[in-house]
Amino acid sequence: MRILFAEDELDIGNAVHQILNREGHVTDWVIDGVEAWECLRSNFVCYELAILDWMIPGISGIEICQKLQRSQHPVRVLMLTAKDTISDRVQGLDAGADDYLVKPFRMPELLARIRSIQRRLDSPLPATVLKIGNLALDQNTLKAYSIANPIVVIDLHAKDFRFLEYLMRHVNIIVTREQIAEALLLEEDANTQNLITARVKILRQKLADIGFPEAIESVYGQGYRLVCEAFGHRP
Repeated sequence: MRILFAEDELDIGNAVHQILNREGHVTDWVIDGVEAWECLRSNFVCYELAILDWMIPGISGIEICQKLQRSQHPVRVLMLTAKDTISDRVQGLDAGADDYLVKPFRMPELLARIRSIQRRLDSPLPATVLKIGNLALDQNTLKAYSIANPIVVIDLHAKDFRFLEYLMRHVNIIVTREQIAEALLLEEDANTQNLITARVKILRQKLADIGFPEAIESVYGQGYRLVCEAFGHRP
């Protein structure tokens, strides 16, 4: 899971950051609320979970949570705080937090709460389905679909499926034509670039057909990028 961790206590921050990465998560640690908010608003990274210290300087964790709630940002929030009264918990949950953990805490409990949030994120779709925002890709049926209302489904050619899967696994990362050729198992010859251009055009149209017309961005001189916010991630 891609996690943003906002904590200004350096000992806690360093320990949690190392353990989260050791557990297999991709974790970005910041020590300021302004930087945390900028990370969450970024077009380049899609976080599934934000672990926010309530009293982090700059913009407090509770303020960030309120901003996320107002903008209907899909990231899940786990609030960390020394505030332990019932009214504090209610305030945090009402601000949009999905869970609340009081300091000092033990790492096994933090990891258990993260697993619980991850199960809630994963539960609507089977393990064979990749998902970014409202876009889902079924690896069993070779279908892509919007999970917004109404649900719209398209069938994909095997190479289009492989191409979209590759882009989804590298969302918001610029991929070069050489990387695309390797992912699609294309032989390097004079026609390779034309084939890639054709595949991009076809896939763009198919994604537009299910409601995502701005999904694939051309980056001049570099390659292409699957745009995270095109599927409902932008705040």
